[in-house]
Amino acid sequence: MKTTSLKGKITVQYSLLFLACMSIVGLLVYQVVADIVQNIAINYIHETIKQTNEKIDQTLTEVENSSSTTISNWYIQTLLNRHEKYLPLRDRVQVSEMVTSAANQNSYLKSLELYSPKFGFFGFNDSVLQAADINLHIMERRLPNTKLMNKMVWMTTEQGFDQQRYILGARTIPNFISDDNLGYVMAVLDGTLIEEDFRDIDIGQGGIIFLMNEEGQIVFASSSIQPQQKKLFSATLTKLKNEALDHDIFQVDGVRSLITYSHSNKSGWMTGAVLPVSSLTRQMAYIQKIIIWTNVVAIFFILLSAGVLSSRITKPIRKMQRMMKRVEEGNLNVLLPKTKIAEINELSGSFNHMVSKLKILIYQVYEVELREREAELKALQAQINPHFLYNTLDSFYWTLVLNDQEELGRDIIALSDIFRYSIGSGETSVKLRAEFEHIWNYLRLQKMRFEKLETDCFLDPKIESADILKLIVQPIVENAFKHGLEQRDAEGKIKVEASRVNEDIVIAVRDNGVGIDSGRLEALRLRLLQNDSLTVTEQHFGMGIENVHRRIRLFYGKNYGLEIYSKPAEGTEVLIRIPFRPHSG
Repeated sequence: MKTTSLKGKITVQYSLLFLACMSIVGLLVYQVVADIVQNIAINYIHETIKQTNEKIDQTLTEVENSSSTTISNWYIQTLLNRHEKYLPLRDRVQVSEMVTSAANQNSYLKSLELYSPKFGFFGFNDSVLQAADINLHIMERRLPNTKLMNKMVWMTTEQGFDQQRYILGARTIPNFISDDNLGYVMAVLDGTLIEEDFRDIDIGQGGIIFLMNEEGQIVFASSSIQPQQKKLFSATLTKLKNEALDHDIFQVDGVRSLITYSHSNKSGWMTGAVLPVSSLTRQMAYIQKIIIWTNVVAIFFILLSAGVLSSRITKPIRKMQRMMKRVEEGNLNVLLPKTKIAEINELSGSFNHMVSKLKILIYQVYEVELREREAELKALQAQINPHFLYNTLDSFYWTLVLNDQEELGRDIIALSDIFRYSIGSGETSVKLRAEFEHIWNYLRLQKMRFEKLETDCFLDPKIESADILKLIVQPIVENAFKHGLEQRDAEGKIKVEASRVNEDIVIAVRDNGVGIDSGRLEALRLRLLQNDSLTVTEQHFGMGIENVHRRIRLFYGKNYGLEIYSKPAEGTEVLIRIPFRPHSG
């Protein structure tokens, strides 16, 4: 099963979460901004075609005003209502000049003429369309004369005779009614100029603006439109008008496009615009780049912050892992510090408590092991009949006294006291004086082996009643003989001294033996320091420096035990440090 680090998982999941959030927010922002931009663009286009429509209406209004000025002129009314059969040429020219003058200020006008059934046409005409053509258009549209009386009616031609587009306007002259023959004011506007105005309007890339007449025919456009597109645009605008909608999105040759319009109440025409939706949001490409680069920068900082965050979380865990490895290797002197993360602190506290409990359990197990060895020793001791041993040694003593060998008898008594103290009643602690009496007896017997042995024992009377672990000095003295004095040919010296230092008792055992070289001395000190890994090195309890050191530390605590100082060929000094405790018996 493939595993990954906690840091890697946190980094990946944190990054994916923020990337997902950033992506969702980016899409929402992009969609909202796109909708806003699209609505702004739609409003702009709608306002543009509305202004275009108003411009056309303004042009038509100006022409209508010119015609109204002409037909309402008192002089023209007087001339054209004469009863003569013919109108003098001078008057005809004057009427035509007045009509032309009224229309000169409008550059779109190609023709403005008055028609009187009695006197004919007056005005000017620069187009190919004649009165007969206009009458024909009126007849094709089936416009009643009554409609023409109220205002000028505007019409468009699909194609003029001179390949130009025209806008036609006509209205009756009310006072020229005679035998159902009506007088007309007829105007012709240059559609080419209006079409040029359409081409000058920019509503966006791929956009088309066009003019549709009341019959649904597209007569002017800013660019060429295919016949099928004309039908589609016409049908869609008619539908929007009937449904009272101002715009819609529809498909034009597979392209989603916007269509909108503005209706003219004056002419009844509609100015429409069609634009691909993609052009409405072309400015979104810039916003899209900003969002993309923002996400790129955000990804960088997300990955960076994810790495930092995961490191802060996993750093104490990795430290805990290293500490557990040290515990696994046998080092129980570890302690995890507190951090700023509550959960990690809880784990660290549990870990520290576990190590502390483990240390206590190890001490307890080792103590049990020592007690088991002590029990073995007691079992061995129990096999010897103390009274038989004491009585036998007492018999030896009196026999030697009777034979005038009292000195040897004292040695026998010393040996008896040693056995009595060692086998004893099983107590673990004794008075310091009793421990020193045992040492005096031991040294007396050692003098039998070493003829040139010089001994010195000193016990401060102030502390002779203090409690002390039994048999912790004799193994050190024995070790001095075994490893120091036995290998020396010259006179041997050994001194045992007990004194009080502050709140402690210090027992010093000094010899002038062969000493210990620096390498072995450092190794022995190191073993005493690593008390958690010490083992019993002798077969029976109490035999050996390490065992004495361990007993002291188990009984009194880790601040007590043995200290060893030595130089080769100069001797060795062992200090036993224990707390001062008055005897409680």
